[in-house]
Amino acid sequence: MENKTQKTTIPSVLRRHKGITILCLIAAITVAAAYIYTAPVQYETALTLQSHEKSQQTTINILQSGSKSAATEQLTSQSYLIKALSKEEPWVAYFVEKDFKITPANYESPFVATCKIDSKNFYEQRFEIALNSANDYTLITENHGLRRVKQGKIGEELYHNGVRLMVNLKTPQPYASAPRITNTRYFLDVYSPAAIASHFSANNIKATEENGVIELICQHPSPEIAVNAGNKIATYYLNPIQDNTSGKTSQTSSIEQKIEELGSQLQSKEAVIAAFKSANQITEIDNDAQKSLNILEEQQLQKSQLELQMASLDNMSNYLRKNRTGNNSLVEYGAINDPVFNEQIQQLNQKYQTAYDPNTTDPVIESLKNQIAERILNTRKRIAVQIEAVNKQIASSKSQLALIPGKAQSLEALERSILLDKKVYDLLVEKRAKAIVDGGFIATGSAVLKPAPAQPTPVTSNPWLIYSLAILAGSIVSFILGSLLDNLKSKRIHNREELDELSSIPFIGNIVMDRKDPLPLKESFNNLCTKLLMKSGVKTITITSTNQGEGKTFVATHLAQSYSSIDKKVLLIDLNQHNPEVAKIYDITPQHSMMDVLQGRVDIHDAVCLTSFPNLDILIAGEMPDGVNTLLASGKQEQMMNELKKHYDLIIIDTPESMNNIDAIPLMKVSDLTLYIAKAKSTRRESLLNAELIRKDYQIENMYFILNSITKPDTHTGKTGRGTYRKLDSSGNQKVKVDYVPAVLRKIALWFY
Repeated sequence: MENKTQKTTIPSVLRRHKGITILCLIAAITVAAAYIYTAPVQYETALTLQSHEKSQQTTINILQSGSKSAATEQLTSQSYLIKALSKEEPWVAYFVEKDFKITPANYESPFVATCKIDSKNFYEQRFEIALNSANDYTLITENHGLRRVKQGKIGEELYHNGVRLMVNLKTPQPYASAPRITNTRYFLDVYSPAAIASHFSANNIKATEENGVIELICQHPSPEIAVNAGNKIATYYLNPIQDNTSGKTSQTSSIEQKIEELGSQLQSKEAVIAAFKSANQITEIDNDAQKSLNILEEQQLQKSQLELQMASLDNMSNYLRKNRTGNNSLVEYGAINDPVFNEQIQQLNQKYQTAYDPNTTDPVIESLKNQIAERILNTRKRIAVQIEAVNKQIASSKSQLALIPGKAQSLEALERSILLDKKVYDLLVEKRAKAIVDGGFIATGSAVLKPAPAQPTPVTSNPWLIYSLAILAGSIVSFILGSLLDNLKSKRIHNREELDELSSIPFIGNIVMDRKDPLPLKESFNNLCTKLLMKSGVKTITITSTNQGEGKTFVATHLAQSYSSIDKKVLLIDLNQHNPEVAKIYDITPQHSMMDVLQGRVDIHDAVCLTSFPNLDILIAGEMPDGVNTLLASGKQEQMMNELKKHYDLIIIDTPESMNNIDAIPLMKVSDLTLYIAKAKSTRRESLLNAELIRKDYQIENMYFILNSITKPDTHTGKTGRGTYRKLDSSGNQKVKVDYVPAVLRKIALWFY
């Protein structure tokens, strides 16, 4: 049973759709095999260099195996490759295409070409050369989808697309194997030095260094270019600066230029450091920091003294406000640095000592107290201003002290940079002296330990990896297709179990379709007729469905034929005015219709048409202007149906789909039985809701589902069977078997007598 409970894991989906999985895997493996066959082969050449320079050897010994160094970074840079691979003539490679595969053809090519680049904008170009005869050839190029063809002469120069070509035939002609499928095509690839350098810098050159040994690997589709490029890069690495007339002068002048440039850089950096110290008032970082700390300590001490004076003023104010009962002149209230204030305090104490009655008010004492209070107020304001100024100075000192670490770090970075430049400067001066004494040029490498081999190694993609990726891709695609197919299947009806699960309308039968064998279809309608005969009182059957194309007319016609074949009178009424097909199926052109009967122009028996099937007649609706309402509103409806029931054992009514039309519903009400058609793998699950709503809203009884177009073998109950159907033997066949079997037995018995 296929339903929503199916597993969606990758193995379960692949097992459920084995056909799709096998096709996807075959397609993926085929594509992988085609890629392996047609993919261009890269040719790899390897060579080894030895470096003996002491200044580099110390650094190289620290390097781990396969790690990057300054030399390897330089060897793989595009600018370095352009200098190393530049030469006057362009780089040329020969290729041949046979049976959809392109391979190098430096020896197999029947011609040799000399090229010269005339345009500065030339980068690279592939030329196809087709030899027409011993004297001429055809030159074909393609640029941005445009194909250009030129005719050339053997041994004569031809200018095309920024390149001057001269093609000459080889003598004798080289041996070439004949292709099996396609014709042989010869190509000539021309590269500029910039194109070759760009190719190698795009991960086609690898350089590793270990203990002073540099391994250089170059890859290119042309084996000759791979070998030549590796040798030229090694030669340029060993001799980066070479002058045929004065190698010593050129060497020394280069060092002098570097020393001069580095000297100017040192001067500029020293000026930057001096300007930085001047702008930030730096002499020595440690001394400046200590000075700032001393100043901050003095400012904090000054603030503490001012706060003590402020506390003394507060105490004196409290003393003057109190009611005195005796002489308290001996009490200490703190030191205040004000001579006038101290003198007034002393006079007040003396007055207290000479006073006769301490409880009496002395005008002189009151006057002194007022003077002292005013003096206290003025002094407090002055000290508050001083405290505020000291706080600002403390904050400024702290901010300057906080900037010292940043200044120290910046200054340290500048000094570290200039120290490194000074060491390089001293090293260059030493090299210049060595070059002058030795009289030779400085080389970064001294020998080639292992030159590039004449026959480079072809490098192809790992076939097992490609096949594994292809199998993985095929599995993923098959899983996606299988999931989509499961999603589509989950939205449609496939068997009786799904009908029973989604709807309460009873099931009456399947219609099995087999294009190779008509027996299942005939057996399905025989089973349906049996079930109808078992239901007593069924004289009229209405056939409908939710959507168009689900097999209403197909079921109606075949059911009518099956029922008439058992000697029952059957009338098939075509009331599908939107798509009437019954008359076309039986190849009949009716003269009258049901509309003529309703209008009284003819009798009902004159409107009925005979068919080539015995006991089967048809009646068409005709053009009813108001549809089924024309039949319902007519007073002859009941009389006409009663008359038909007298002459026919079964009346089958074919109606339009019920989703968009209501014509079938009143006919379902007056019928004894309603067959609601659902098509397997076509009818959506939500379409069954329409049948449930019609049954509920219009209270229609005796409604049954028929599942049309089942492809799996089913039994009469709608369950999946073994795929076999019984055949009824005729009386003639039975007689032959009865006569034939004894004769055979008699012949066999003769062998035993």
